[in-house]
Amino acid sequence: MEINRTAVYGHRGWASSSIVKALIASGAPIRVLHRPGSDVSMLPSASNLTTVAIDLEDQPALVSALEGIDIVSCITGQTGVPLQRAFVKAIPQAKDVKLFVPSDLAWRHSPQGLRVRVNRAKDEVERAARDAGIPTTVVLPGGFAESFLAAGLLGVDIAGNRIVQTGDSARCQANLW
Repeated sequence: MEINRTAVYGHRGWASSSIVKALIASGAPIRVLHRPGSDVSMLPSASNLTTVAIDLEDQPALVSALEGIDIVSCITGQTGVPLQRAFVKAIPQAKDVKLFVPSDLAWRHSPQGLRVRVNRAKDEVERAARDAGIPTTVVLPGGFAESFLAAGLLGVDIAGNRIVQTGDSARCQANLW
């Protein structure tokens, strides 16, 4: 069985920290790429883990950091989403990368939802990767109860702590795509 060598950008967020720890626990080779000065002290000490401080604006350094990597996964928060463009530029030059997993961790939005800056930025990164011919997959876990129901997106009455049906929602299924 072939073991994929994975590079991860984003390791300190509420979702990314758990994902990175699970990847490390898998025993597969993991390379955490991080901004210079970013705190990596909370990462577990493991023989399959390396960390690389990288300035994403330094394309030659980023390409070098991706050498020997099969999968590049970005698990950044909202402010980091546009930074993924650097990976879209670097991956075609890194000969080993087989798959790019841009940061999403959300559900699909309609064209109206793409008016939200972070949703539009995620969509732009995915389109740029496809246009560059980079094999891409996106992780879409659906709605987390902690954020999804509290977001007010589906007729949630936060003050009354109840879900209410709005519009035609009584007869229509919720579409999380």
